[in-house]
Amino acid sequence: MNAELSSLSTKVAREEEKDVGLDGCCAEWFLSQAEKAQPLSYDFEHQRIVLWSTPHHMRQTSYGAYLRVWPSAPALAKFLVDRFASLSSFQQQRIQPMLELGAGVGFCSIAVSLVTGCSIIATDGDLKVFSYLQQNCQQTHDLVRAQLVRWGDDNDIKELKKYAKDGFHYIFGADVVYQREAIPLLVSTIHRCLVGQNGVVVLAFSRIFESFEQQLLENMEKYAFQLKDRQLRDAVFIFSWEKRVE
Repeated sequence: MNAELSSLSTKVAREEEKDVGLDGCCAEWFLSQAEKAQPLSYDFEHQRIVLWSTPHHMRQTSYGAYLRVWPSAPALAKFLVDRFASLSSFQQQRIQPMLELGAGVGFCSIAVSLVTGCSIIATDGDLKVFSYLQQNCQQTHDLVRAQLVRWGDDNDIKELKKYAKDGFHYIFGADVVYQREAIPLLVSTIHRCLVGQNGVVVLAFSRIFESFEQQLLENMEKYAFQLKDRQLRDAVFIFSWEKRVE
């Protein structure tokens, strides 16, 4: 990881750690902070990305929308860019379009698409976040398309089929593992959206949620996902799975 990206990821990770334990904050307070979203610049792999988002000092709650760039997003984006570069041209075409779940303001999808030129469907299930995601994706000139997807929602998942009739070959998500009760819904949505075999899933989350790891692994195992890689980059865990042939 380059020094610039490492600095960004580490800085946000430290601020995130200060945010833990704020579950008691009221949803109304946090949603009021969404009005403070502003165009902020982020540097990634020699690309300048401008996103409507909230400054890093904004706190989180476990309710409602998140309009920050969380620490796992730049770490995962770097991981995906490196992996994409290692694929052959045929493999690069085969995995497109890719799908991001819980994209938030869209940093990861937008960063990856601007560097690699790949097509990505960026999704989020919160209407307030989604409006910012749509706006942010415009800078990619349709390389990244925003789609409203609430985990487990039959109609939303059905809508995704227009982008990948037989399912997506590559699904990823940054900081989508932060609530125990949401993990089964996340994993079942991945299962329903991924191709039947040889599909790849990459999830990244902060080490402060390490206690959720076992539950995540058990849920992935239920759907015949085989863990291929687990690594820690600047306080961010990155897990990779492949769909086993059943």
